[in-house]
Amino acid sequence: MKDRVVQYPHRYQLVPVAGKTNVYDFVPVPGTITEAGTPLNKATLLKDATATLYGLTGEDATVDRALANITKVAQSVNKSYGNISYTDAISVGQKLTKSIAIGEGKNFGRLVVRSYMNTGVLVEFCRDKMRALMVGREGTGLAGNTNAGTAHSRYGLGCIAESSTVNNGRKLGAFASGNVYTRINEVYIDGSYLKVEFEHDASAGSTSGNLNCDIDWEVW
Repeated sequence: MKDRVVQYPHRYQLVPVAGKTNVYDFVPVPGTITEAGTPLNKATLLKDATATLYGLTGEDATVDRALANITKVAQSVNKSYGNISYTDAISVGQKLTKSIAIGEGKNFGRLVVRSYMNTGVLVEFCRDKMRALMVGREGTGLAGNTNAGTAHSRYGLGCIAESSTVNNGRKLGAFASGNVYTRINEVYIDGSYLKVEFEHDASAGSTSGNLNCDIDWEVW
């Protein structure tokens, strides 16, 4: 933002209002305006798009409430926690989206997906599915023959964790879904729900199976 710079910042003129007795308009007389400055209005103080990031809409979207929400996040006052297990059957080429009720006003979160193979991923997410970030393990086989750590973004790779699909000879996420052919595509907040989308890879040799994973999550 820019400060307003004028020749006479505190100079005003009283102008009589026509047809009124002892009623005046208070008219600024700033002289030379060197810098108009940033206007103080909704567009510069709190746009609707910015307010949405703090879970605010309509008359609730004030600067004060946005600042209060920042404090809540920093102090973890608004956090909710949970755990859920999935054993759903999933067919070749099928997508399966699970919805976890998390309550209103949640905009950010993280979760750990753990499989029966003791492999998993940590995902940071928000309301924008493209902004999810994953940290996990690379594996070149079912047992995860390499234990090297890996990290990537949903935006960059196109999914959260791969299973049978190989990227440069590596499987990212090392079968975190509990099914060697099932990857995790999306993790994001939609309204009052946390959404997790699984997809069974339709590559050659893939067969139907079951998810076998636990999800530990927290949102705020």
